[in-house]
Amino acid sequence: MTYSLAQRLRSLPCRKRSEVSNSKPNSNLPPDIAAELLAACRAGALRAGWALSRALDIPVRLVIRESTNLAAWRTQLPANQRALQGPGLMVLMPTGGAAVLLVSASNDVLPEWVFMADGLQQGRLAAMAQELGTALLPRRLVARDCAAAGILNLAAALACGRCAADAVCISMSLTLADGPAAPALLIWPLEQPAAVFERAEPVFVERLRQPASADCRAELRRVNVPVKVVLAQTRLAVQRIVELAPGSILRFGKSYQAPLELQVDGRRLVTGHCVEIGRRLGLVISSR
Repeated sequence: MTYSLAQRLRSLPCRKRSEVSNSKPNSNLPPDIAAELLAACRAGALRAGWALSRALDIPVRLVIRESTNLAAWRTQLPANQRALQGPGLMVLMPTGGAAVLLVSASNDVLPEWVFMADGLQQGRLAAMAQELGTALLPRRLVARDCAAAGILNLAAALACGRCAADAVCISMSLTLADGPAAPALLIWPLEQPAAVFERAEPVFVERLRQPASADCRAELRRVNVPVKVVLAQTRLAVQRIVELAPGSILRFGKSYQAPLELQVDGRRLVTGHCVEIGRRLGLVISSR
């Protein structure tokens, strides 16, 4: 049985909602934890960059900047705070008091598929999240069952996790090899880690057609998603696949004059016919 991120993370230990609503977040942090987190991030930055590069399939570096608390970060870095109010990648690293890594999608640093990852891509994100938990956190904070997903509003999801005002923040940036960078932030601890990913369900095209607020619809329509045109499909025995070689011919049950399918997230959206546009391939939509 397949479970959503929110379903899997609801099993994480957290305080009851009634307890949280009647009190202000208070983390009672160890006095040396900020310096320890900063040192761990700097020591693991190279490994974390490799993990991000492998999972996202783009060459990136994770640059560690400074340590502060959440209240000071909000005051000192208003531009970065605004960037984290939009879409981005959220990595949750449960440690008892969960840590969370936020990476803004500004400057097109993140690939489009992060916001609608299929099963294989979700596995890549989960493996990346676990490696980031090992690379960026000190030994006393052992991260287990880490998870990652692209979401539409990092700040809104973070607010669900209830961070204390004195929670430790490590400011970072995710930098592409050709120069563009996006702000990133590691925060520890969260009191309600399961609630964070209630806003991190995968983004599917169907949501564009569902009733939603004007702001939500506007955010969704700005997300770039991959589309593909399918010529034909069939099933082959493994032995037949192994025997494929130059000159082999595959037969499909579809007529060569039949329309092609335009798919989004593996679902047929429209059909059309192939045309030549200049020296490039195009698709003329014929029906929905």
